[in-house]
Amino acid sequence: DTGWSLWPFSAWGQKGRQLTPRELYHLCRNLGATWEQVGLQLGLDQDTLDRCALDNRDSQWGQVHDMLVTWMEVSEAEATVEKLVEVLQHVQGLRIDLYWFLIVPTDWELGCLAWNLENDPSWEQAAIQLGLTQEQIRKAQSSHPDHKPSQIHHLLLKWKTKGGNEATMDKLCDALKSQKVAEDTFKFLTDPDSQP
Repeated sequence: DTGWSLWPFSAWGQKGRQLTPRELYHLCRNLGATWEQVGLQLGLDQDTLDRCALDNRDSQWGQVHDMLVTWMEVSEAEATVEKLVEVLQHVQGLRIDLYWFLIVPTDWELGCLAWNLENDPSWEQAAIQLGLTQEQIRKAQSSHPDHKPSQIHHLLLKWKTKGGNEATMDKLCDALKSQKVAEDTFKFLTDPDSQP
């Protein structure tokens, strides 16, 4: 038993979402020797996995990438993050941070978002909706008086640290949407075809 639970994912609400390039890359780097077990649980047959292994015999990254891309092509709309998380929670030997990686934004992503929010006046209200206070916003502004992206990044990191595994991509996107932040600003967090 890994001790993992799907409760954060069910609260996440990203049902039907496909993997982003960032998630695909991270999985390719970190699935390791468990990749064939993951592939079988995703519904791929052993012949397909053997082809992935043979075509990429010198690169485990390539084997994992080939397996995941094949799964996405074969499964089409059924190849969702939700399905992948369901499989990952049952695979022995995976690090728990790989699982959480699929639902909690990275510091780099928060930095990209901070740059994108630089000229959007709604970011302060979104920060309040995320549970940050006016005092925390004022402190970030006084700590980085001439650089709004640094102010925003500081606050987003504070939110992530405070929220831990509850600081999900979904909560972040919901707060931005509710404050009418332009979707292009944060679309890269969940859209596989979008760039930061």
